[in-house]
Amino acid sequence: MLFSVLDRAFQALDTRRPMLFDHMQGDRSLNAALLPGNRVSLCDINFTEPSFLRTLDEVRADPDSLAGVAKKVAPVPECGNCPALAICGGPSRNEQALIGGTTPDPEMCAFYTSTVEIAVWDNTGVQ
Repeated sequence: MLFSVLDRAFQALDTRRPMLFDHMQGDRSLNAALLPGNRVSLCDINFTEPSFLRTLDEVRADPDSLAGVAKKVAPVPECGNCPALAICGGPSRNEQALIGGTTPDPEMCAFYTSTVEIAVWDNTGVQ
């Protein structure tokens, strides 16, 4: 089953339950990527970030390392007062790795805040 990021936003608004799981499912299961050379990427869409890469032996020795890709809510102070915090949660570790910084990606912020605005404007988020 495939979900877009917009689906996650509207589901969060509809259920009043934040959908803040990036690369992990609500039941804490993980979508990992099996790579050549008996390696695993904890982030199923990033195969190069060293902090995501583990060998199968490392995963077997420390299964708790799989939770390392779980999203930390509002990892940067700028997220604290954002109206979209409940559906975004702030940047994921993958987003931070991709933009090479410690601030939220302005394009992701604009996407989530405009999603909240649209949902309020057209009553999609008010049921």
